[in-house]
Amino acid sequence: MFGNLLEQALTIIPKQTFTYCKQQSATANEYGNLVPVYDEGTEYEGSVQAVEQTMYDELGLDRSRKYIKIYSSLDIHNVSDSQDTPDKIIWDGKEYLVVDVESWYKQDGWTKIIAVEQKVEQQDDEEEQENDNNQSGL
Repeated sequence: MFGNLLEQALTIIPKQTFTYCKQQSATANEYGNLVPVYDEGTEYEGSVQAVEQTMYDELGLDRSRKYIKIYSSLDIHNVSDSQDTPDKIIWDGKEYLVVDVESWYKQDGWTKIIAVEQKVEQQDDEEEQENDNNQSGL
């Protein structure tokens, strides 16, 4: 009836580019923990927005985490039960894991993705600081 309203809206509001990385498999690390392996990713455009704090309770989100929502013409489906680790989004230099997908692709040609920002490991920061100190002679 109205066509793809998202595509029409994206002619007015600025688009952002993000990279969508699909999980391909998982391999065990030296501790026996499974670590996901992703494809190199594909760039897409869409509207990337913060999830409003008022929506956290309604969506059952953890208030201590940061979430984004993406409206895009990307045709993906929700995380399957057989997939232990969700797909990954890279946007604005940060990695996010897909936690929910609301697909209106077949009806209207767009999808809403909710993704959670991945916390940087404290150990990585400490190791990087130690390497910097070693290189500077401290």
